[in-house]
Amino acid sequence: MSLTERLLAADERLERLAAAPQDGPRILFFSGGTALREACAELIKYTWNSVHIVTPFDSGGSSAELRREFDMPAVGDARNRILALADPKETQAFAAAEFLASRLPREGGNEALRELATQIARGAHPGMSGLSESTAAVIKDSMTLFLDSCSERFNFSGASIGNMVLTAMYLRHERATAPAIDEFSALVAARGTVRMVLDAPLDLKVHLEDGKTVVGQHRITGKTEAPISSRVSHLRLHRDGVTVARRETRIEGEVRALITDADMICYPVGSFFSSIVANLLPGGVPDSVAANACPKVFVPNLGLDPELVGMSLTDQVNALIEYLRNGAIVRAGGTYLDGVIIDPEAHYPGDVDCAYLESLGLEIVEAPLLDREQGLVAAVPLIRTLMAISC
Repeated sequence: MSLTERLLAADERLERLAAAPQDGPRILFFSGGTALREACAELIKYTWNSVHIVTPFDSGGSSAELRREFDMPAVGDARNRILALADPKETQAFAAAEFLASRLPREGGNEALRELATQIARGAHPGMSGLSESTAAVIKDSMTLFLDSCSERFNFSGASIGNMVLTAMYLRHERATAPAIDEFSALVAARGTVRMVLDAPLDLKVHLEDGKTVVGQHRITGKTEAPISSRVSHLRLHRDGVTVARRETRIEGEVRALITDADMICYPVGSFFSSIVANLLPGGVPDSVAANACPKVFVPNLGLDPELVGMSLTDQVNALIEYLRNGAIVRAGGTYLDGVIIDPEAHYPGDVDCAYLESLGLEIVEAPLLDREQGLVAAVPLIRTLMAISC
């Protein structure tokens, strides 16, 4: 049955999934931390088994300060996705999620801000008043460990409370991200599995067609610094001034199993290079994708992505396939991409070249995705479409 044919039975399938989300499909997303924030609230209505492979390469904000302090992967994307998956029906856990989503003020001096962090460690912070005793105890213990571990020079300005708690869990679990993420997820009743694609403190480096290079995820996205002005030629992983070879960045066995066991793989909306392609760079990812016979779909952006300078929809599809193909060791006879989900009423850069996409063996799945007020992919129809076409 084609992906489009599955959409015809969407209402019946969605009703069945909503009745038992604990048995829902294992849809795997390669993404960053923020793009699917609203979509996750819809996603958990239909499945508690989604998998989110996120990047650990953030080089700005609170994550950057933690990376400098502890020489660790960036936890911000993982924290963001876990909180987005928090179950609002679990009132105590959701209260914890709301508190962990907050930040310390940016102003006030570092000594005063450290004192606010100390209030959390004591359970005296006003934002903790609605937390259960057991939840508050975990947060207090984590913040105590964090304060004992960080140096006097640590900058608390605008620090994410969730990032600090997750960092403490990472340190408690002997600098392993998976058990720390699981502990943090349990604290907020997250309905899904989140993993970093790599458990290593690396950076992104882009080579632009105008000959320039840019190092650091926050310098690529165009969110906090001026956007790149030339088309991306290629993206690499970087550490201490040196490009890191793919063979030195192979994914762990658990991440490999999550990819090979998924019921559907989605390359969703989001920052194209720093969120999606970045997840495809480590060794083992392409082979794991190809080894899985499940459907693989791409949902291109409708809004402006500053990373896509001069790139059409066709260019984006070609880039996805090429990064996966070039990174593969053994293709295992599988595919890297099977379908592209588009809204026929929306505009895509370079338009939709149906003949070319179909010549690649791709199915074009048409669905009403556009939020006309914002000009973006709307969360509800996106998730309903993915649920309908999943295995």
